[in-house]
Order: sequence, then C-alpha cells, then structure tokens
Amino acid sequence: MSMLGWLQCLLTALLYVYAMDVNAARIKFESGVRASTPSLAVDPARGLVLTWQTREGSSATLHYALLDAGGRELRRGEIARGSNWFVNWADFPSLLVLDNNDWLTYWLEKSAPDTYAYDIRMVRSGNGGGRWSAPITPHTDGTASEHGFVSLVSLAGANAQVLWLDGRNSMAGADHENHGSEGPMSLRAAQIGIHGRVLEGQEIDPRTCSCCQTDAVRIGDRTLLVYRDRSATEIRDIALVERAGSDPWSTPQIVHNDGWQISACPVNGPAITANGKTALIVWPTLAKAPLAVHYRLRTGTQFGPRFTLEQGEAVLGRVDASAADDGGFAISWIGAGKAGTAIKLAEIDSDGSLRRIREIAALTAGRDVGFPRIVWYRGAHFVTWTEWISAGKTRIALERL
Repeated sequence: MSMLGWLQCLLTALLYVYAMDVNAARIKFESGVRASTPSLAVDPARGLVLTWQTREGSSATLHYALLDAGGRELRRGEIARGSNWFVNWADFPSLLVLDNNDWLTYWLEKSAPDTYAYDIRMVRSGNGGGRWSAPITPHTDGTASEHGFVSLVSLAGANAQVLWLDGRNSMAGADHENHGSEGPMSLRAAQIGIHGRVLEGQEIDPRTCSCCQTDAVRIGDRTLLVYRDRSATEIRDIALVERAGSDPWSTPQIVHNDGWQISACPVNGPAITANGKTALIVWPTLAKAPLAVHYRLRTGTQFGPRFTLEQGEAVLGRVDASAADDGGFAISWIGAGKAGTAIKLAEIDSDGSLRRIREIAALTAGRDVGFPRIVWYRGAHFVTWTEWISAGKTRIALERL
C-alpha cells in the first residue's frame, strides 16, 4: 500500500472512532409485522414521504406515510394492493415528487408463472396520496420477462423520466444469482406525461448486468443515470449515461475501471446524488477481494479521484446517497460494525473529503434488511430499512440523525 493510501485508511479509522458515540434517534413507526422494502422521498410542500410494502398471504399492499421534519406522522394511506405482485428484497418501489408536486410511484406485477416474469405498474397522485390514477406500464413489449430496477427523475412541469432494466431479449425466469448463461438484459427509458401517456420509449444500452439497482439524478436540464454494465468478457463495472433536454442519450462511460469480472449478477448496484452542479457516485465492487465501497465526484464532465469508504469481509455494500444543505453529501451502506454487520453513514464534504462515519444500527445477517435508503430533509439525515423481528416477521425501521 502506498503512503497516501495508508494515510487515507488511518484517517478513515480515526474519523470512525470519533463518531462511534453518535447515536441516531429512532422514530416510532407502525408498519405491520410483514413489512419490507421502504423508500424515502421529499415533498417540499408537504413533508417527508415514506413508502413500503406489506404481505398477508398471497396479497401485497403498497403504502405511504407523510411525516414532518421531526418524524411525526401526519397521515398515511394505501396506494394499491394485489394478489399477483412480485415483492423482492432487491427490486423494490420508490416514489418521485415531480416539479408540479404530483407523486409518481410503482409496483411490480407478475405477468406469467415464471418467477422473474413481471411488469412495472405506475400510478400518479395529484393531491399528495389522496387519490391515485389508473395504473400504466412504461414498456410495451408484452413479453413475459423481467422489467424492474427502476429509476425515476422529474422533468420540467409534470413529466417524468422512467429508466429500468428490461429482459425482453433475455431468458424469463432466470435465477438472480445465476445470470451467466441467459441473453443480456438491456437498459431502457421512457417519459411519462401528466395523463399517463408513454413517450419516447427507447433502448439506451443493449447489454447490462441483470439485477443490480439503477439510480438517476437531475442537474439542471441534464439527467444522469448510473448502472452496472456488462461487457462481452463479463466485466461488470459501473457505467454512466446522460441526456440534456431532448438530446440523444450519451454513449455509456465507465465511472471507474475496476475490472470486476464475474459471471453472475452480484445484486449490488450504484447510487448517485447531486448538490448544485456536482454529482456523487458510490458503488460496491469485488474486483479485488474483499468487497469495497468506493465513491467519486463528477463536476460537469470531469471526474475527481476515487475514494474508498470501507473494504473488508463484513462489507456488503447496498449503497445509497443523498445531498445535504451545507453543500456536502451523505452515503449509507452495510459494512462492519462494533458487533458485526451494521448500517453506516458517511458525511462527505463538497470536495469529496470524508468528514466522519457513523454507525447507525447493528444488523442480523441475511437479506431481510434489504437496501437501506437515505434522504436529507430540513437539517437532518433520515435512514430507513427493513428490520428483522423473528422468522417470517419484519418491520420498517426509521431513524433521524
């Protein structure tokens, strides 16, 4: 290890020790005992929006709750329910608040008996969850294949950009841990108008990793999307595409040449957020064991240096990112804690330097925790995740930092 790398590791350790006594404030939240897949969004006019799913027998329900800046619940409601949904720890709904304050969200609905044959079903609310539109589907291929790992970005007015991984050219029903032999998944995009009209359906990348999360952000009139690419030689590094206004999408650009060669999907995608004109991209990689979590800043078209947050046997990745009002950023991930695996949060300065690391909560091993989500709202970070209670029982955890 170089002297610079050694100093970076030492600084990270010192910052982590310094923040060990920082305790998050748990928010009491009643979600039910078969709740999972929470996500967070900010409605500037109404409050913090938490969405999650519950299951009861063969039935699944998508819920929302509106919270104030202290985490107090203002109201809640049911968005939709069904008996043929695909509810999965890694491929889960989110909610977008558009420029006109409409809400847009979705769930995944089975299209055939095959496990991974499902469609994206989207609904809109113009009054903060009081009423929801009839569902629409952004893809029109009609194949019984996988459509998921969705990213949503608001466009001018009441329109939204929808981006997802699409399996119309791959084998429906493949195993999410064994995507080495099927045809390629592709990255596709469409725009959704205010009355549910699907516009500009198109393919952006014909060959992507099969089941890693995508993420997108808007900077001015530009939409930036990050995802895990897949080369012909099974290199699965993180790529970025972008689009200004109605211009064509850019050619995919590799965020960093990690060189992670793997013949199966790691189910571990990137995250992106923006503060002003600067974007932060964070991602996990196992190019060199053990797993590491890295991040880079990008201002304009220029990338800054790559930083390493953590690397180790207890690091699981599952990253998210948000911007803070002070010009900086925050990153959440699952890494090594004081007593095993833990949810952690790093505060990052506007120049990319690490401010401090906090340990949010200790975790039980396994998939139940899902992918923790983070957002900044009115002077605080909010983090949510699926918390294990006992066999077959989980609830939504929510903390304010």
